[in-house]
Amino acid sequence: MKVGIISSSQLAKHDRFDPEFHLTIGALSDEIKDLANRYSPEDALTLLKEADLPLDKLSFLRDIARSNSGAGTFDEKEFLKVAQDYPIESLALVISHSETIYQQVKQARDEAVNKADTSLSSLSSFKNM
Repeated sequence: MKVGIISSSQLAKHDRFDPEFHLTIGALSDEIKDLANRYSPEDALTLLKEADLPLDKLSFLRDIARSNSGAGTFDEKEFLKVAQDYPIESLALVISHSETIYQQVKQARDEAVNKADTSLSSLSSFKNM
């Protein structure tokens, strides 16, 4: 559970009253400011879309979603809604989680390669029968 103090100016600035949103973007405020100086919201949205990241690894974006159901699979519709509503903040969150995403994708790839190698080995043994 995240704990922090949220000022009334923060609540008014984003027109949001859910603490998870404010605590999440508050933790990345410096990164968000830096990205906002470098990218327009449109550019940030383009970067997010073109990155073609696996959606199942992006469920942390629910922390800033307006309608955070927190249930089920994080799908493309939900991703696009969050990315469109908060492109700079979404980009900052993805960057902050990039090492974890990288490791998860690498592990999934390695497991798929191992499974394919096992299948090929089994098929090779059939050829020798």
